[in-house]
Amino acid sequence: LVGPELCEKLAALEERVTKLTKTAQEIQDQIDAIDATTYASKADIEAARAAYDAFETNGQGFHALINTTNLTNAEQYISDCDEACAEFLQYVEDNLPADAKDLTLEQAGKIAGAEELYNKLDADIQANNGDVIAAKALIDACKAQDEVNKKAVEDFVAGVKDLGVTEEKDEEGASYDPKQWNTDSIDITDEQTVAELNETLEALKANGYDKLPVPETDPVEYYITQDILDMLAAATEKINSITSKIQAILTKIEAIEKLDATNPVVDYANAEAIMTIITEEFDALTADEKATTIGQKIESYRTSINEMTEKAGAYIAAD
Repeated sequence: LVGPELCEKLAALEERVTKLTKTAQEIQDQIDAIDATTYASKADIEAARAAYDAFETNGQGFHALINTTNLTNAEQYISDCDEACAEFLQYVEDNLPADAKDLTLEQAGKIAGAEELYNKLDADIQANNGDVIAAKALIDACKAQDEVNKKAVEDFVAGVKDLGVTEEKDEEGASYDPKQWNTDSIDITDEQTVAELNETLEALKANGYDKLPVPETDPVEYYITQDILDMLAAATEKINSITSKIQAILTKIEAIEKLDATNPVVDYANAEAIMTIITEEFDALTADEKATTIGQKIESYRTSINEMTEKAGAYIAAD
């Protein structure tokens, strides 16, 4: 026979077992409900892990009833996602510029790798991780800048060709060694264009796009060939020679007398010598050459002398 006291103990034990079994089932349900294939489950995973760990400590061994496979799989997925995210962000930091405008040709070659790593990220990370969103925006900006830089190369090459510089050949139609270039098409009106092309070239050299290769060429060919560089150099040399010619005239005049804020009028004693230089040398220039900044400065000497001559003539007539 079982006494009342033992019955009470058995009833209490049965109640405790029922309660612990129920708790184990609740935690099991919590674990089974986890979607182990999305980073969006992270909060649910952490909650289930906390519940399981607490039950493992206080559940008097009933935690053994719980199958944690889905929980551990989900935790591994989260860990893999975090690792992939860190790898992606580090790759972007190491291989792309902080500002897309500073993109180099070498960095442009890393864009595909960054996109590949991004595409491997969990969709929830792509949508909600602020650092990832910023990195993706940088990738897109770099892709756009790459197109801008490639277009700059295309425009540069076309611009140099439009200058009309041509290769000179010998009587048999063969190239000279080194090549020689005819710059008869270049005049002072090309000064700004040539200057802008040289500025573009320096910018392309700075970001490495002067070495942009033509796709699928073996051996590698470049859009900006040595001929293109030599054509621009020849045009630049022609412009510089024209500018130097005009500057030489001004220098000769200024050796006689220099007009400035403190000396705005040509001295009468110097007028004839300066006017001789103007009529014999400056007037031999083209209208476009005279219209340059240096040319206009020379023209100011003529204006000063003419005004002085008119005043002198008026003074003599009045006398």
